[in-house]
Amino acid sequence: MDKIKHFFHAYSQWIKAVLAPLGPWGVFAFAVVDASFLGMPLDAIFVAYVYHDRPHFLFYVLLAAAGSSLGSIVLYVVGYTGGEVLLRKRLSPERFEKIHSSFD
Repeated sequence: MDKIKHFFHAYSQWIKAVLAPLGPWGVFAFAVVDASFLGMPLDAIFVAYVYHDRPHFLFYVLLAAAGSSLGSIVLYVVGYTGGEVLLRKRLSPERFEKIHSSFD
């Protein structure tokens, strides 16, 4: 249990060190990364920002929403431009057609 606590403490300290220079825009940057590449605990970061600066909670909400939207757009573009080609390379033709027909 101590190893898990140590890991979470070290992880939270690392996140704070990375986001500190960004100020409030750290929420935006973290939301973009969370939505596009890595699943990270955006909620915990968001809550920490709001807890320490309650009068600007709406600003943090808008930054997190905009960052998540932008990160999702990145994934959408990647999937839209190369998703089918990648799937065709990795799946058999029968399996691809089955999956494709289920989405149509």
